[in-house]
Amino acid sequence: MDTCIVDGCDRTNGPEDLEVFYKGESIGFICSGHIGNSKALKLIVSRKKTGDFRLIEAADIPGPLD
Repeated sequence: MDTCIVDGCDRTNGPEDLEVFYKGESIGFICSGHIGNSKALKLIVSRKKTGDFRLIEAADIPGPLD
């Protein structure tokens, strides 16, 4: 995935972004602009028919899970 997972965002991966890896392979990222001041994020991952995983959504959670 070459751009942020948020619909309509065309930012490419940079040093401040959150990139997710599975078995050593990048499965997606969310740019720092969309992370903002989030205290916690819930990441949604989907498995394709080929068995590959892809990061499809990052949802803001109002507070950290302790």
